[in-house]
Amino acid sequence: MSALPLSDAAIAKLVEVIESLAFLIPFGEVPCPDDSPWGVVVVLPWTATDRRSRGDLWLALTPDAAAEAARNMCGLAPDQPLAAGDAAEATGELANVLLGNLLPLIHGAEAEFHLGAPVSGVPANFPREGARAIDLGGGMLAVAIISEEL
Repeated sequence: MSALPLSDAAIAKLVEVIESLAFLIPFGEVPCPDDSPWGVVVVLPWTATDRRSRGDLWLALTPDAAAEAARNMCGLAPDQPLAAGDAAEATGELANVLLGNLLPLIHGAEAEFHLGAPVSGVPANFPREGARAIDLGGGMLAVAIISEEL
């Protein structure tokens, strides 16, 4: 599998989704770090319905960004505690909506896909090749799409 390059249109869609769904404020693109600052890493598998391609969306958030996204998506106050797994569940939902918006940009509006269930708790070896990272002020988000033709 290889990394799919994410266009500026894809990054604009990423920004739109994180602003409207997670109520996170992006401060611009930053280099994807060499180390592993991620608090939550989610992998969301997908397969084209015509079975010609498949891949994974990797979404990673730093601990503070994941907690803020979860609080915002659950309607919790900043001082309210999160239940175990809330940050991972919110990141999985964010990955699902994000992938649903990115795949048509990458493969065309007519293409159809099956999305798998988001998997969290994967090793934090986030694939830096082709990844794009966004500064969120108090944290960071990174996304990469890995794909292969079948």
